[in-house]
Amino acid sequence: MKPKSFTRAKQAAKVFLQNAPSDLYVGIVTFASQVKVAQQPSLDRAESTKIIDSLTLTLQTRLYDGVKQAVATAGTGGQQSIVLLTDGADTTNTPLASVT
Repeated sequence: MKPKSFTRAKQAAKVFLQNAPSDLYVGIVTFASQVKVAQQPSLDRAESTKIIDSLTLTLQTRLYDGVKQAVATAGTGGQQSIVLLTDGADTTNTPLASVT
């Protein structure tokens, strides 16, 4: 991701947090050179914002692996949605069919 795009993605994530209903659980999964659950689903918007602010730009985009982790992290109870912010194509050998 280019630095300008990365900054915009972080800004978009914070706008989402500011406008999301207060009872909506939000988790954060990053997927650059490795996939990481940065925050389990939580109502703590201050912590979510802190995590987003701390993210740094790195190489690679493990997009498909990140989506798989986000789905797993969302759990199975209630309604689940994933908001995906990226400007890159997947850089792994993970087949798209394994994600869809």
